[in-house]
Amino acid sequence: YLLTSPHYPMEKPNVEALLDYVFTDEEFSDSPSIKEYKKLCRVMKVMINFYARGERNKKFQYEQVKAELTTIERDLKMITAQKATLTQFPPQHPKRVDYETQLDNEYKEIDAVREKYAAQAKSFEDLHHWGAGIVATTEWLEGNLKYFSNQELGTDFDLAPFTISTDDYKKYKRGLEEITYNLQESQDFFEASLDGRLKTFHTLEKCMIEAQLEAIRTYPEDSERRKHVESELLKDIEFVSGNLVENPKVIKHRERMQRMHKDFFAILKWQRKRMQELLDGNSEQIVGDVPALKIALEEQKKEAEKLTYESKFGESTDPHANMSSSQMSQGCPVPHVAAMINAKKQEEVAAKKDAGLIHKIYD
Repeated sequence: YLLTSPHYPMEKPNVEALLDYVFTDEEFSDSPSIKEYKKLCRVMKVMINFYARGERNKKFQYEQVKAELTTIERDLKMITAQKATLTQFPPQHPKRVDYETQLDNEYKEIDAVREKYAAQAKSFEDLHHWGAGIVATTEWLEGNLKYFSNQELGTDFDLAPFTISTDDYKKYKRGLEEITYNLQESQDFFEASLDGRLKTFHTLEKCMIEAQLEAIRTYPEDSERRKHVESELLKDIEFVSGNLVENPKVIKHRERMQRMHKDFFAILKWQRKRMQELLDGNSEQIVGDVPALKIALEEQKKEAEKLTYESKFGESTDPHANMSSSQMSQGCPVPHVAAMINAKKQEEVAAKKDAGLIHKIYD
């Protein structure tokens, strides 16, 4: 699913530049001690629970929307059945025309609501399946960690023979990249919740709701539309007001999650190195055509670099056309993109510093 779904939440085609950008200097040793290994295990378990909980929530949301959708579809069938009974009567009868017009209008309105719920159901279903794939990836990464511990630290975890097919290697590599991208967005959320950006966002949202309430309350209270819209807006304002609560407990949780994300990135970087070592070492753990796998991954990387280049600078037949031979020989992980990201970051940091507002910036 990770490789085939068009709905996975990863918008940047070239993840390599992003991976190098978000990873900090805080990392675990390539050959961790028992103490470091125990921390790796704890962080890995937290990450598994983090995504497992999200996957369960998305499944629950999907089932809720699906139930609503079933009710709506039943109502549409009712309208269709009701309209079908009119066919036995003369088509020119004015009352039949009135009934059919009313039923057609009602069907159109309800069908529009059905389309909205169907889109929501599809979105939640896709996220549920995506989450299941991510959980499978994190569980495999945990197994990889235990295998490493058995090999390097002399532990005796009870593991089945640790092998992986070339197809699964591609799937878990992709999952690792998607987790990194997803956590980068999640990290930005917690940064924004602590530096005031999120509060500003929700305050503006609350003001928009209040302005709409003020406008509709100038109309009669017995207006059906006012009753419906006012009810929906009051639900919205209750929700956004909850998001504006900032007590010590909430702030402490956000700070803890901010620190936890640094550990997440550190272990993902470690796992990324391990997967590359697995591939470069021609290990017997990878079952299948390893040379073909390497070629496919390299082609995939080149295509991602090309797409990234074109999205930034327009179409190009060769994103490496202006590269030096030394850059080519070093493998060049898209230096033009990395340079652009770093230049933008330096400009924004300088601007913030001048204003006395230093914040960590994420693209």
